[in-house]
Amino acid sequence: MGTENLLSAAGLWIVLIVLMYVLLIHPQRKKEKEHMNLVESLQVGDKVVTTGGIHGTVTRVEDAVVTLQVADNVRIKVSRVAISRRLEQDEGGEGGKR
Repeated sequence: MGTENLLSAAGLWIVLIVLMYVLLIHPQRKKEKEHMNLVESLQVGDKVVTTGGIHGTVTRVEDAVVTLQVADNVRIKVSRVAISRRLEQDEGGEGGKR
């Protein structure tokens, strides 16, 4: 009887570990991979939003830094990894739908 209890406990742990991987680890890795693809594919002219919520247009792309134009004659440099998403062409930050 003791061996059956040990096997069922081990089986329960295996199920819990697999469930944790499927629900937590795998989606996070997928999200990280998508973010890295976004960061690597940035191009001049892309409209983006930073993790801080700043909307801007990419004017220069360097190794680790992106220059964004956020207003007329206002440009800021941000880390590439600080870009959270690319806006679609019809979703522009200025005058867009609210």
